[in-house]
Amino acid sequence: MEIPGLLEMAAALATLLFAIMGLRWIAADSAQEREEAKKGMIYIVTGLLIVVSAHAIVRQLYCTPLGIPC
Repeated sequence: MEIPGLLEMAAALATLLFAIMGLRWIAADSAQEREEAKKGMIYIVTGLLIVVSAHAIVRQLYCTPLGIPC
């Protein structure tokens, strides 16, 4: 079973947050602020990879063997 629009919503949110962190990185005055923005971007990409991977795993485990249309 699939939640309609879940991946699209996650991608849109990740894009928005990545843009915000990019602006924070550009506007940073100190090395510490740049490092925090960089960590935020890494966390966003990691979170998006987790969402996409979880979706693929669930789809492979539950939809393919059971013949459920996903």
